Amino acid sequence: MVSSPADPPDETRIWRYMDLAKFASLAFSRKLWFPKLAELWQADPWEGFGRAKGLRRPSRTLPKSASLELDAAELLYAEFSGFAAQTIRSAHKHVYASSWCMGGESLGMWERYGSSAGGVAIESTVGWLKRGVKGEIRQEQYAFGAVKYHVDMGKAKEIRYDFTRGTVPASGNLWRLALKVGFNKRTFYEDENEWRAAIFQEQPRPRVAGLSLSTDLDLLIKTVRVGPRADQPTATAVEELMRCVSLKMPLEESSILKRPRVRRSR
Repeated sequence: MVSSPADPPDETRIWRYMDLAKFASLAFSRKLWFPKLAELWQADPWEGFGRAKGLRRPSRTLPKSASLELDAAELLYAEFSGFAAQTIRSAHKHVYASSWCMGGESLGMWERYGSSAGGVAIESTVGWLKRGVKGEIRQEQYAFGAVKYHVDMGKAKEIRYDFTRGTVPASGNLWRLALKVGFNKRTFYEDENEWRAAIFQEQPRPRVAGLSLSTDLDLLIKTVRVGPRADQPTATAVEELMRCVSLKMPLEESSILKRPRVRRSR
């Protein structure tokens, strides 16, 4: 398990907004969806963008007779360097993330992700999510933390690496660097105040859109909330769905658009 330097306290509130179908999928499957960063490019083409310098890999560019003449250590260093750089540049193919909004309930996030405020939101905390996700993935392949926002992503030091000198990271250390790439976005999205749980997969799988991880919903979800513009059939459907799958946490209706109570003077 890797904690980002920007990982907030465990009691920090987090929200995930969704439509009714996605809530039903979560409730029945009891699996949390982690989309591959490359699958998020339609919303943000800079997801998982990383830059890295690496040495040319001689075994890939020279004839066998020529590569044998090179110093073995030099050849191995170049191989590791090139592989590390390629892993960072293709972080979008290796990193999968479940994204949440920190802080209080947000009408803007309801509108953007919760069926125009007619869907469902689940409230949790950073600590609850960490406990709720079951350990199907090796712990060093996890990372948790708040997203950092940049005016110019291309110049952000957090996504730039130079593997042409010094020690080249391998295995778990390289995974950590690739994971950190996935916690950076442009300031266009700063209003989302995003927190992520991310997973690294060493083998790129082009036909896989994401991962579904078994989740203890009783540990994950603090409350379920129906959107401020949800109609009564939607609210009833959520209530019946929770009863059907034995979800015992509180079900609430959002009060964002409710009018204040007017006290009449006597």
